[in-house]
Amino acid sequence: MEPVLPLEIFGLIIDTVAFTLEKEDLLTCSLVCRDFVPFCQKHIFRDLDLKWCTAQAKAQVRRLAQILSGNPSLQKYIKEISVTHQGFAVEEYDEALDACLEPLLHLPNVHDITIHARRGLINYGLSRPDVFGYRSLIGQYLASGNLTHMRMSGILELPLLPIISAPKLTYLDLQCCRLALWSPEERLDLDKSVLKTIILFDVDFPPPLVRYFGQLETLVIGSHGGPDPIPPYHLPPRLPGAFTHLQSLTAWSGIDWKGLLSQESGLGIKAFPVLHDLTIDVATDVEVQSANAIFRHVVAVEELYIRGLMSDNTFEGVALHEGIGNVRRTLKKATITFTWQRFSDGVMRVVCDAFSGYSEYSLEEFTLELSFRLLRPVDFQEDLAQYKRLAALFAERDRFPYLQKVMIKISLSLQDAPQLGDESGNVVYWKEGLRQLEHRSEVVVDVNVDVSISVDLDFE
Repeated sequence: MEPVLPLEIFGLIIDTVAFTLEKEDLLTCSLVCRDFVPFCQKHIFRDLDLKWCTAQAKAQVRRLAQILSGNPSLQKYIKEISVTHQGFAVEEYDEALDACLEPLLHLPNVHDITIHARRGLINYGLSRPDVFGYRSLIGQYLASGNLTHMRMSGILELPLLPIISAPKLTYLDLQCCRLALWSPEERLDLDKSVLKTIILFDVDFPPPLVRYFGQLETLVIGSHGGPDPIPPYHLPPRLPGAFTHLQSLTAWSGIDWKGLLSQESGLGIKAFPVLHDLTIDVATDVEVQSANAIFRHVVAVEELYIRGLMSDNTFEGVALHEGIGNVRRTLKKATITFTWQRFSDGVMRVVCDAFSGYSEYSLEEFTLELSFRLLRPVDFQEDLAQYKRLAALFAERDRFPYLQKVMIKISLSLQDAPQLGDESGNVVYWKEGLRQLEHRSEVVVDVNVDVSISVDLDFE
């Protein structure tokens, strides 16, 4: 019986819904009609998820290799390879790279490779290149020149230069990795780099290197007390204007942005002319200096997210007034979230000062999340002056004509002080603080005060 519709129509339908289906669903679909098989196969085999830490997993890898060897037409469908290492001891496949496993290293259209060590670490330098495993996969597909996306975590002695020199690589995500030192004789040539997204967390990547990727659009960089960066041997001179294409920046801790932007600062030019999405961690005086350096170089930020953990009034040194002033005509969404070891109105004061220095802002949505861990009773009535000042500012239509939503979340963690958990007492002032905004019916105001009682906890 001839099909009612041309087979190409069914192929288009399967292509459209394939990314929303599980592989089991696609396998079932392939059994409906023999002509559906090739349409489903290209999605079933699009990505491979390999594991070989157990004998059973190794047998599955060998079986997959045999299938690909016996059906060469399937090899062209494979675009992504993902390897997850879940054991504590690093194990290679530990069999010779025989003809059976060879197809897994020569798939012609692989452009995306992911290797995650969830527990333990993989040492690239100690892995055998003549054995099917992590090193042979990384080395082979880097050498192919076809990789566009690469994600690695938990790998030691990872070779940096071959990775950042890959001719088609546009997306690089490295987390909890340690890089191999390159020799002074190896020189960088990144003029042809097409990297657009770089994510580096707890990696000993030399920060000055990020200035050499001229097409970079998204940068996430920082650490939580990771190792010192490896020395950047023979970095060629780099002219100012390194971040002219950067649109999104997440600056975690551990990076000296004041030093990174010193060339632009010395010439009086803005380092981030098109940056529209900015996230900053602030917890120490050094990070405050980095945040201030970034604020001086922004001109077009639309979304701003500041987060941190404080034990004193360090935040009062943040030049938020200057940063907000630079982007007041473009900033649409601002989120500020902090945790303190004690009650402080420092954040409120800095925020109020930042939003009170100019006549008109483009802000549409503002979120403030503050968490205070209290060791003793606090009289909030006097300290909420800055909070009420913020409400008075947002109530001004002429100053904030586009404001649509204000969200305030206050979390109070009280130690052995249950009497303060009664909202009929001091805590009620938090909820009353935004009453001045009530006459702006077009603004959605959401205030949430959460009080929890902790017993026998030491916050010192």
